Amino acid sequence: MTIHELKCWPEGFQAVVDGRKPFEVRKDDRGFEVGDTLHLREYDPDVGTYTGRETDVRVTYIYRGVGDVPIRFHTWMVIMGVAPIWPAEPPPATPDVMTRRKRPPAPRHPIPASYIEGADCGLCGRFYLSAMWHRLFRGHWPQRTR
Repeated sequence: MTIHELKCWPEGFQAVVDGRKPFEVRKDDRGFEVGDTLHLREYDPDVGTYTGRETDVRVTYIYRGVGDVPIRFHTWMVIMGVAPIWPAEPPPATPDVMTRRKRPPAPRHPIPASYIEGADCGLCGRFYLSAMWHRLFRGHWPQRTR
């Protein structure tokens, strides 16, 4: 698998990035093969420089016009089916991702913190760590001491 760096004009480059152009037509002077990577660099012919936008696509199919050709096709040309490897620009966020709610806060414990940490029952005077166990074994809910 070879990486080929190719110049691409803005109209064709944007069509490849958008997914509207799943092919490339090139002169077959580099020995393109299925599985090769095309590193496309956007080139502005009016200014004569690269714009800085780049994308990578993988060659998925090659047509060289061998055999009975139903269309007029030069033997020194190649048509390559391409698929994006990684988008040049991240896809826009979906509304689901943007409006996702955070986990709701845990409900407050119905028993005061002093009961959970442990305290003396004002009714029977015994120390307890769990109000539920105190209710189960002592027969009443613990009362706060003042």
